[in-house]
Amino acid sequence: MHAPVWSRVTARAIIGHGADTLFGMPSYVWQLLHAEADALRAYGDLRKVFYGGEHFAQEQQRTLKATFGIEAARRPWSGDQGRRRSGTVGDGRGPSVAGVRFRVRSRGPGAGGGSTTR
Repeated sequence: MHAPVWSRVTARAIIGHGADTLFGMPSYVWQLLHAEADALRAYGDLRKVFYGGEHFAQEQQRTLKATFGIEAARRPWSGDQGRRRSGTVGDGRGPSVAGVRFRVRSRGPGAGGGSTTR
């Protein structure tokens, strides 16, 4: 069985940009992770999944942790009572949702291999 084109393109973007956090519907994230399991497990830097709509069953959350190393899979507003904070470019804080700060790391050509907060 071949993986769909969308999943290959998405996995390449995740890996190429050094993402450690995914946002999406659980069914989409589940399909992506399983269609591109080998590449994403080899990448190994995914840590968090924030989702909306349907929810991940407990067994699915255990699979995310055991198979893909996902440390947290939750709705972005859980534990934060709906509060949203955002930083501005260059303020050193970076944008955050539910108290989680997001960093954009560029691994593309000319990026110098460094990590930058945007």
